[in-house]
This record gives sequence, C-alpha cells and structure tokens, in this order.
Amino acid sequence: MNGNRTDTFIMKEYSAKPPFASFLPGIAGERGIPVWCYTCNRGQAVASFGTRDKDHAIMEFSPAHVAYQNTELKGFRTFVKIDGKTGEAFRDEAGEMEIHPNALKLRQSGERYKTEVTYFVVPECRVGALARRVRITNLGPEAEFDVLDGMPALVPAGVGQDSLKNMTQLSKAWMQAETARQNGRPEGEEWGLYQVRYSMGDTTTVQKIAEVHFAVGTAEDGTQINP
Repeated sequence: MNGNRTDTFIMKEYSAKPPFASFLPGIAGERGIPVWCYTCNRGQAVASFGTRDKDHAIMEFSPAHVAYQNTELKGFRTFVKIDGKTGEAFRDEAGEMEIHPNALKLRQSGERYKTEVTYFVVPECRVGALARRVRITNLGPEAEFDVLDGMPALVPAGVGQDSLKNMTQLSKAWMQAETARQNGRPEGEEWGLYQVRYSMGDTTTVQKIAEVHFAVGTAEDGTQINP
C-alpha cells in the first residue's frame, strides 16, 4: 500500500494482490445507527453487510476464505453496454482501491469509460444504511450507455445465518419482496422492501416480522431509480 495523504491508503491493481479483509468503519454520528460492512480486495470490495450481527445480514455473510472466492460473483456488480458490446467493471486487475477513514473508493479506467464506486455508512440517520455511489464517465465520443448495477442477491429481514446456510431452499417459502412509496405519498420515492412473512422458528407460536430490509436509489440529479 501507499498513500498520498496520512489518512488515505491507495492500492493499485488491488485484485492482483494477496487477499486481505477488513471492515468499513461504522461511523454513523451521535444519533445515527451504524451498519457493519465486511470488505476484501476482490471484485467490488463489499463481501457482506448488515445490522447488529450475522443473523441480520443484508448481503450474505461468509468467512474470509469463501469471501475471497465469491465477492467477485456475489457482491455488487456493474454491467455496461455500449456500441452493442457488454462489459463489466472491475472484472480485471486494473482497478485501484482508495481507503479513507470513513469511506472506501474503487476506480477503473478502460478505453471507452471510467468507473468510480464509493461506499460509506449514512450518518445521522434513524435507520442503519450503507450508501453506494456509482459514477460512470464517458472517455470517448458521445454515446448511449445501458447500465445494470446492484446486488445479485439480497437477504430479507428475518432470515438468520443458520436458516440461510442449512435451509436455504425452505427459507425461500417465507420470503417476500414488495415496493412501497415513502410516507405513502404517490409522489414519494419508491422503496424496495424485503422480509419474511412470519417468524420461521419451529414453535407453536407464529409472530409477524416487524423488521424490513430496504433499498432506494436515485440518479445524480435526484431522479428516482425504481427498484
């Protein structure tokens, strides 16, 4: 590693280096709710994240040796189609990782476009949230880009680590995904909501799950991106 500032580390061609794992600092401010975000120098860096513990993961938790193998495939991914050809950002070893005290950035430049991804924990927020900002810059002549970006899989609220590992297929019977408008207003942002219908424990009492995992996205100008 090398850095141009005392509080910043830069690793060039990070995916070609020996594997290492770390956590994005859960800095959420005095009234915020932190999330844990497990990172490694493979793929787009985030191997898993969630609230409280492994039983409240939003991206499935795996130990380090599995995360090194799976992050490139099961972590965040970005596909870009231009001039009829589809490529994927950060699929080769040309990426650069920049580690800050409260954020993590990835950069990669190709012949036609440059991709930059920034992760940080949302501060002073009533719910724990991980923010991910993706910026794609055109390096060639004017052209239209089609972009597909996000997580290949998301763990709904209410699915613990044991169920996820040992009863994966059965757990899917409880899972549901739906959309809702913020504050119930038609003009509000549309959120994707993910949870299990009811408690999954082998007990005589069935309980409603109050927790929910959510996703919401906007373009740089504030335009809503529906999940």
